[in-house]
Amino acid sequence: VEYTMDVELTRRVFKLLRRGRVANGHVIVMQPDSGRVLAFASTDPDAFPGSEAYPAASLIKVVTAAAALDGAPDQARRTCRYRGSPYRLTPARVRPSRGGNEMSLERSLATSNNQCFAQLAVNTVGGTEMLSAIARFGWLSPPAPGHEAGWASLGDDDYDLGRLGCGLAGCRITPLHAAQLAGSLAHGELVEPWWVDRVVDVHG
Repeated sequence: VEYTMDVELTRRVFKLLRRGRVANGHVIVMQPDSGRVLAFASTDPDAFPGSEAYPAASLIKVVTAAAALDGAPDQARRTCRYRGSPYRLTPARVRPSRGGNEMSLERSLATSNNQCFAQLAVNTVGGTEMLSAIARFGWLSPPAPGHEAGWASLGDDDYDLGRLGCGLAGCRITPLHAAQLAGSLAHGELVEPWWVDRVVDVHG
């Protein structure tokens, strides 16, 4: 079996992980246009397997933004109004405040504003389209053989939907799903990761 992995690149990735004293981490280097995996480094594959799903956290903000811009671009580009810390979310803060601070969608994404993305999920995207967008990004399917499918839940109310849309709860993905997301942003299309170049017998 001949693999796609770049040995020297993988060594350099592990060196960076050791230098950064990363106890639990994964680094995947993937060509965004082809899905060819050049490095897949895990600090502790037994305690922190790279094939399992973990909280998507703020990565889902990209999916929420894409769903809003696709379904209601004019509404998505309206200024978000929020109160207090942009990272603190309460049931009341999934609705736009009458006063307080204002922030654009671009700035909200750059600063990972939980209130703004919760409002976007609840008031612009909606639960059905939120799940559909997560599926379109490939997160509800296994990203490759031997890896778990992702998982998402709308919960019971608007607060749960808001928490899903901003990444506080409700969605789990594998490291390969995260690499696919990065590839989609760079390439514009969802690609399937792969790491086997070819399989040959003794005769070549």
